Amino acid sequence: MRFNNLLNRLRIRKIYAALIIIILILLLAIVLLLRSFFHTPSPDEVFNDYLSALQDGRYNDAVRHILPSEQDAWYEYFSEIAQDESALTSLADKLQDELVAELVSQSTLADDYCTLRYELTVADAEAMLKKVRAEAESGLIDMSDPDVVRVSKDPESTLLYYIEDHFSDYESFLRQEPVVINFRLEGNVFTREWYIEPDEERHALLSGNVRKAAEDVFRRPLKLPKQ
Repeated sequence: MRFNNLLNRLRIRKIYAALIIIILILLLAIVLLLRSFFHTPSPDEVFNDYLSALQDGRYNDAVRHILPSEQDAWYEYFSEIAQDESALTSLADKLQDELVAELVSQSTLADDYCTLRYELTVADAEAMLKKVRAEAESGLIDMSDPDVVRVSKDPESTLLYYIEDHFSDYESFLRQEPVVINFRLEGNVFTREWYIEPDEERHALLSGNVRKAAEDVFRRPLKLPKQ
């Protein structure tokens, strides 16, 4: 009798053990299945999506790839850019569209922190602006002919539009720039994402630092020949 009771207890324990194993396997399978539904894009995928959003003018999508703690400030910045109809912003958008980014290396510094190194092929905006200024001042560009230029509120803006409209004449002015981009992983196991640590200087580089270049090249008033 006692021997039969012992056998029964052993059988029950085996059943319990098997049930526990089955439950653990099912839980693991559910977790893996949920993880597959909530795929975490790689940092490189995040950067490519961010860059594509910028080039398409989808600034709300671009902001979503920036660290949540910085999103409000960058949303305001991109909102101002979207409403800016100046020649300088128009040219900056054009130069940004021409950007090519090539991944060079990736360094994982921690489970939630990594660094990607890219080589950017960007417009040499300063060289472009120096060339168009020299052409205008030497009379090679007829600043009064609406068939040649988009006559704007000032001659500097007219030349910025001229580069955009005749970009094939200036697209050879390119340079390679190395850039380091830091990413942080935030969120829980099901909603975690890699976010870009934003940087104003790096963002300016995407359009060839054209804003600073315009400030430097047009610091002195243009000396245009009389038409």
